[in-house]
Amino acid sequence: MESATDRYVRFNKAKEKAAVWRPQLANIYKYVFPYKNYFNSKPHIPDSSQVFDMTAVVAAHDFANNFQTIMLPPYRRWANLTNGIALTEELEARGADEEEVKKKFQEITEMVFQCINSSNFNLAIHEAILDFCVGTGVILINETNDSSVIDIHSVPISEVYFEEGKFDNLENFWREQKLTHKQILRNWPNASVTEQMKQDNKDKEFELIEGVIYYPEKERENKEEEREKRANNESDAYYYYIQDKESQKEIFSEWRDYCPFIGFRYSRNSGDLVGHGLAEFALSFIKVVNEIAKLDLQALQFKTQPAYMYNPRKVSINPSNFNIEPGTFFPVDLDGGMPIAPFPLPNESRFSRLSIAELQKTIKDIFLSNWLDNDLRTPNMTATEIAIRQQEFIRRIGGAIGRFAQEFIKPFLTACLKILRRKGKLNYLSVIGQEIGLKINDQFINIEYDSPLITLQNQQDVDSVLSFIATNVQLFQGNAMLALNLPEIPTWLANKKGVDLTLVNKPAEIAKAFSDMRMQLEKQAQPPAPQAQPLEQPNAMPPQRRIEIG
Repeated sequence: MESATDRYVRFNKAKEKAAVWRPQLANIYKYVFPYKNYFNSKPHIPDSSQVFDMTAVVAAHDFANNFQTIMLPPYRRWANLTNGIALTEELEARGADEEEVKKKFQEITEMVFQCINSSNFNLAIHEAILDFCVGTGVILINETNDSSVIDIHSVPISEVYFEEGKFDNLENFWREQKLTHKQILRNWPNASVTEQMKQDNKDKEFELIEGVIYYPEKERENKEEEREKRANNESDAYYYYIQDKESQKEIFSEWRDYCPFIGFRYSRNSGDLVGHGLAEFALSFIKVVNEIAKLDLQALQFKTQPAYMYNPRKVSINPSNFNIEPGTFFPVDLDGGMPIAPFPLPNESRFSRLSIAELQKTIKDIFLSNWLDNDLRTPNMTATEIAIRQQEFIRRIGGAIGRFAQEFIKPFLTACLKILRRKGKLNYLSVIGQEIGLKINDQFINIEYDSPLITLQNQQDVDSVLSFIATNVQLFQGNAMLALNLPEIPTWLANKKGVDLTLVNKPAEIAKAFSDMRMQLEKQAQPPAPQAQPLEQPNAMPPQRRIEIG
């Protein structure tokens, strides 16, 4: 395995590669997020003095808010954990009941989102989505000892460098930061601080490298330990460490079975390391709008505080200290014209106003800020209409959502599951390699995650089935239900809509209930059987009455 010096060399190489993109990123942040532009200012001092139009700033925040509301709504379940085996036959072959497996995954999903919602996730992810709007967002997830279990922070893209893995994913991360001796011990209580750190001023900040590197099994130096971990269904393949930049000494290190850094990109070009986002796509328009707004402000300044012309042969003034104020008197030669007059300006043109309005609309369209247009919004807009707009928003960025699901949702939920397992809350889960799942009858069933696009597809499937049923009713009326497998429909709808399966009877139970109901209806529909009447005897003698005489 690599030494601390080798890891320091890898960090420097990653930093050199990132340096190629820093000028471009600094230029984007200058116009879109001036208060987050940490590339050219040290210390971090926001500078918005060169921003004359706020359209891009507001539109970028609108996109981040809309994206989080639709994809990661706060305090709601925005993903479902499902079994990685799609076919019921395969589950049955492994001795597992499909409905019981799905119920178990629903229980795990509820526990995971209780953990997420009790943490600071909703605060940190919004900051990361703002960076995602530029191209690349990064969060850092760590374990805690309190009830929230996990602690999440957004990492500025200006502080982080990364390497790609085998599948073009962001795999290895390094972060530069400056911390005092007290902050180091607070973040990593078991850190072995250097003697220099102990002796220096308490307020002095030390330059640190916080890194994580993925080492496959073949690169681990202790093969026996690795085989033992594999036998126990454990896999700590990520080496997390803190390194003093000056001495290159690692003051803290540990193995983890998840990557604490999670980087996700809006889009990626082949061969590029960083992501490319909507802010980069709109940069040309943003610059033009900003320049037009700057010229308009200058023109307005000329109009409110015009330049003046004067005849030096008629009036003697010092331009450097001369001010025109209310109550000022000027000598006027009525025959020779005005001694002081405003400099004539060209007639005001509406071209700039029209141009800037069109460009601002284009910028808003790029950031999808008009997905729920105020002009079309009415007080009585139905939930269905809003849902259709949300679906249109998802369709327009479907490629970005697919990458987001792969680079963020899956590794983030996997990290949460592994942390909960380490904390003993989901200790019945098993880890094999990088996969986590359930073991049923000594068979491993890995956990997969539903993308938001799957949720959209599920809704379309439900709409198609309901339309099919309505068409059958119109064509066949009372016989329409004969074409449907009614006992299977409730469970199918529950799976598509994400309903808790404990609230739905199994298909066999529903089929039995239908059968009992049919038998009861058939029994009630049968006419009652006629009752037999006693036959009368012909010429029968009436019964004799016995008279007793006392």
